[in-house]
Amino acid sequence: MIEISTPQARQVRDFVGSLPGVLSINLYGDRLHIALRERGVASGILDQVKTRGFLVDAQREILPSLEDAFIAMVQGQEGG
Repeated sequence: MIEISTPQARQVRDFVGSLPGVLSINLYGDRLHIALRERGVASGILDQVKTRGFLVDAQREILPSLEDAFIAMVQGQEGG
């Protein structure tokens, strides 16, 4: 999972959601928690975000929070 801080969080969320390798995205103000299929796609996703012209204030690899896990669980129940 990676975290991106950006003043364009909603636009980045919409863009990143269409990229291959992204499992889910949670929005926390100006931060996005992006769950990935595999660790190796993180740099490619960040490159695409920056190439698209979005401002990235910070980026880092993170562990999923309890809130991320809860949201994933709720979304899984809604889908099934």
